[in-house]
Amino acid sequence: MKKKIITSIFIIVLTLSLPISASQGLSVGDSFTFVVKSATGNFEYINGATTVSGETKKFRVGSTGLSKGASLDVEVTSIGSSNVGFDIKNNGTTLASPTNNGLLFALSLILYTLYPFLVMGISEGDVGPIDPTKGVSLGDIWYIAPPSIVWTDVYDSFENTTNWDPFFTAYNQSEADMTVQTSATWYDGGETLSFVVSASGNYLIAAESTDLAIIHSVEFHYNTTSYVLQGYDILTIISGDYKGDSTSFSMNAEVAEQSYTRRIGIEPLALILGVILSSGVLVVIKKRKE
Repeated sequence: MKKKIITSIFIIVLTLSLPISASQGLSVGDSFTFVVKSATGNFEYINGATTVSGETKKFRVGSTGLSKGASLDVEVTSIGSSNVGFDIKNNGTTLASPTNNGLLFALSLILYTLYPFLVMGISEGDVGPIDPTKGVSLGDIWYIAPPSIVWTDVYDSFENTTNWDPFFTAYNQSEADMTVQTSATWYDGGETLSFVVSASGNYLIAAESTDLAIIHSVEFHYNTTSYVLQGYDILTIISGDYKGDSTSFSMNAEVAEQSYTRRIGIEPLALILGVILSSGVLVVIKKRKE
């Protein structure tokens, strides 16, 4: 059964949109360099009439796949009262030119923590299927946050467990046990803010012939002064049967600003745990909200 989450997301996000003054920490012409740290994917799943099958070692920007180690040059091209535009280039070639606004960014930051569940159809959302020939990523809007974002509001939203109840409740329909956690953490005297969402355990709905072992982690880091992404990492392993179809979904994508040294994403031990989970050996039996 798909989870109707979009209305709840909008309720949360409307509390995050707000001031209409441009950030003093960001100027047109500012440029930043990012490095692709990881990009792998292996997929075999069906979502309605769409079948996705294949593997990749490319990181997607726009419709282009880049190899691990590739550099991305991101330049701010416009700043409005509540939006920011920028170009993403590789070796001088423009690959994407996103425009980011406050409402879209705040909505997407929450929505895309569930990205694998959206593309598989486990949760509802307007997200296109993965194309392994183009690579994996969480899209192009993340590199520069819009100037209307109030970081303390975003932090409070992630830390307020009431805001996440609609998401936890969705997984409570499983007949097995899922652990879902969220957290936001300040670093560097408040100059860096991280957002983390993770889910693990077994997702079981016997009447739909669904029995999946899942490990999932998404983490974003932002510089709250410059509004620049410091990096994000997504690691997801899903294996089992979904609505009677044999299903596997494994994805890891990480990109980071070239001078950023703090670790982003899941620890290696958790990756080993993910392999165990994907084989169906381990069942997480404790539900917890954080």
